[in-house]
Amino acid sequence: IDGFKGKENTIQQKHELKLKNGLSNRLVSVLVLDPFPLLYHSEIIYRNDVAVGIVRSGSYGHTLGGAIGLAMIQTKSDSIFINNEYLTTGLW
Repeated sequence: IDGFKGKENTIQQKHELKLKNGLSNRLVSVLVLDPFPLLYHSEIIYRNDVAVGIVRSGSYGHTLGGAIGLAMIQTKSDSIFINNEYLTTGLW
């Protein structure tokens, strides 16, 4: 799209995604399966007892029966990338 200010960065990220089979940071949706805890802005997200990100927005999903939110997660390693395998494995 002509005039899109983020075009070059988006193309670079798409290239990185293909080259490395994942990204180093990513916005993800979160659903807490336990119906009682809530998600709050700036809460830390852990994977395998390591802080990997923070909640950017949280609320309660009444139709889903638990807290929902958006979180920005990132890896600090040059050899670990956020892809489907990373998101579906580990203890969150």
